[in-house]
Amino acid sequence: MTFRTFLLACFALFNGLFFPGEVLMMYALVGVVLFVVRKFNDTVLPITALVLLLQPIAWGRYIYYLFNNDYLVPTSGQGTYWKLLVEE
Repeated sequence: MTFRTFLLACFALFNGLFFPGEVLMMYALVGVVLFVVRKFNDTVLPITALVLLLQPIAWGRYIYYLFNNDYLVPTSGQGTYWKLLVEE
């Protein structure tokens, strides 16, 4: 990880105390991922991108639901919108 990405992550942690929901931490995490992925082979990189874009965990849950109708997707149960949904 580069030094600038580390500084961005530190600043994002400090900034997140005052402004929750800020996008700086996301930029720092993407920077770490890009630092790791930059040396991938030209054939491995598109395959990795395709697998991640297909969202295999979501597809696995959907296929499991097709065979088991009692299955419910696990939720965290946090946030204001979730509380509004539960109240109704």
